[in-house]
Formats: sequence, C-alpha cells, structure tokens
Amino acid sequence: DLLDNALSNARKAGKLEGALAEMLPDQYPRLKEKMDRITAPVLLGRSPEFFFNYHEQGYLDPLVPSSGAFFYTRDFAVSTPLGIILTNSRYTWRKLEHLMGRFVFRFADELTKHPIVFDAEAEGVHCEGGDIIIKDEKTILMGIGNCSDPEAARKIAQKLNMDVVGVSMPPTDKFSGVNFQILHLDTVFNLVDHKKALTIPY
Repeated sequence: DLLDNALSNARKAGKLEGALAEMLPDQYPRLKEKMDRITAPVLLGRSPEFFFNYHEQGYLDPLVPSSGAFFYTRDFAVSTPLGIILTNSRYTWRKLEHLMGRFVFRFADELTKHPIVFDAEAEGVHCEGGDIIIKDEKTILMGIGNCSDPEAARKIAQKLNMDVVGVSMPPTDKFSGVNFQILHLDTVFNLVDHKKALTIPY
C-alpha cells in the first residue's frame, strides 16, 4: 500500500520517471513506454507480464528484477527516537531494496512526515537494520563486522548524538558458514522488555 501510494504521489508530482531511472537504471529504457502500468506488484517482481520477459536470444530477461530481500523489512530502514536511519547494504543483490525504501520514504504520505536523521549511502558506509537495536532514548546496540561497518556505528553516534555500543559479529575477512548463521545482531539477541533480553546460549 505504501509503495502504491508513493507511486501515485510521484506520478502526480511528475517525478516518477526520474525516480524509476534512479531505482532501475538498466531496465528504465524498456520500462519508459509502460509508465502508466507501473504498480507496486510490478516493482516487487510479482507481475508475470513484467517478469516473464524474454531477450531476443531466448533467455529470461525480466523488465523488473525480483529480490528475496524484500522479505526482510527491518533491514532497509530503522526507526529511532530521533527519526529514521536509512541503511545501505554492502551486497549488490540488496541494492534495489534500499533504493525502493528511499523512494517510499520520499513519496508515501504516511512516511514523509518522519525525518531522515541518517542516510548510510550518503555517509558512504554500509549497515543493515538487523544489526541496529534501539535500547532506549540514548542508546543503540549495533552489530559490526559482518553486514555493518564499524565506521557506520561511529557516524550514527556522532550524527544522532547517541551512545552506540558496537557488538562484534563474525568478521568478513575470515568468511565462513558462521557469517550466515550469525548474520545480524537481531539473529542472536533481542530486547523483549526494558531489562530483559532473548539471546542464544553461546
């Protein structure tokens, strides 16, 4: 619903073409002639007409690529006491998710009222929402190493004037199966009350 609302508002403002060219630069030239049929299901890869498109040489060539990352709704944005943190994954297969998240926060009526207090892409750092847990009005717990940069934690602390406690996650320079098993901080630790946490036993 938010995505459809954002599309409608961008269309009315005459900014949809520019936004789509930014989100889908490779597909935009072919999408341009179908602008009036772009909907939320199309952008989410749920439209057979737009997905099952074949190149002249016969291979599948979707007009809009689908992404399994859309299921992870916590990763592209985080709500803090001061406003929204827009994240930025180090993995290219998640780029569309972050671009679409920015689009929704820019154009959807329900979200434009929330201030963006930190934009990881603009700051040149990588971080994902699953690594960011808001402890209280002054404190953020943040997993660093696997999906989020230590520099992101430092910049968030400075920008939001909050304490950011870095929690070491599996390092990417010694990549192993553990990097998938302990992907984000929220996969091993979550606050369930002010002074109660749920965590794995190791």
